[in-house]
Amino acid sequence: QMMQGQMAGMMGSEEESLPTRVEEMGSGSWQSGPCTEYAIFEGEQKTQQICAAPLGEVEGADEAMAAFKNMAKFINSLAESMPGPLGESMAENPMGLIDQIDGFPVRTVDYLDGQVSSETILSTVEGRDLDPALFDVPDGYTQQDPFAGK
Repeated sequence: QMMQGQMAGMMGSEEESLPTRVEEMGSGSWQSGPCTEYAIFEGEQKTQQICAAPLGEVEGADEAMAAFKNMAKFINSLAESMPGPLGESMAENPMGLIDQIDGFPVRTVDYLDGQVSSETILSTVEGRDLDPALFDVPDGYTQQDPFAGK
């Protein structure tokens, strides 16, 4: 019973999740250029407002958008492999909304119960070369499939 109570949040809830939608709101500005404003809703509740700059205006935006889309595919495939409510709760993939936004998110305002809870603004973009050794698997670690044998 104790484990069941602790796992309840991971396994989803009795409540059905509300559909998420994106609505274009018009134009805004970021730094010295334009951006397009979008509102994200869960049901009737606005949960975010995003200003997206044209991809050509943000250095590295093409690569970042490709990474976002690959993460969305990964989350979708992971959700499909999960059983029951856990997989269903992951099916509402926030990364999947990126296809509904034209441009790169440069300002995001999060809302909680109708009030602004946080704001994130892209101020600079910096390219760096990373040491490939950062991505080496440490000694003693092996890849495992958590779904093997199910």
